[in-house]
Amino acid sequence: MFQNKQNFNRLFQRILLILILLSVVLTINSCALFTESRRINLAGESNGKTIKAEVGDTITVNLAGNPETGCAWILKKYDEKKIKFLSVQYKKSKSEPNKSQWQWISRFKVIKTGESKIEFVYKHPWEENKQSFENYYIIISAKK
Repeated sequence: MFQNKQNFNRLFQRILLILILLSVVLTINSCALFTESRRINLAGESNGKTIKAEVGDTITVNLAGNPETGCAWILKKYDEKKIKFLSVQYKKSKSEPNKSQWQWISRFKVIKTGESKIEFVYKHPWEENKQSFENYYIIISAKK
């Protein structure tokens, strides 16, 4: 198959070089894929602020409310092309266990660069046309 040992050695060196380059490329790509995203935790004091984030970051918005009044925090607006809604949950406040204070915890993931507004309103869900009791919004400024 090979005319001499020299041709075989050249072919072997080329294959070895290709394998080394391939392993370097795969290592670099796997590092980029598995970089740890940040977790950004926000609460009422972040209202109206611009939050710097990166693609892949998880944003948690924690808002206080009292469900005994019939009010709830309702997600009014967000850009689905840049932000992915992950979940919402309601928990009784641990800081004030004797009061009717609850936490509305919403989680999002940044999926695209650019600016995007996330907006909530605090109101009675059945009163669609009435003004909200409270508004909350943040602007996410995302980069790669």
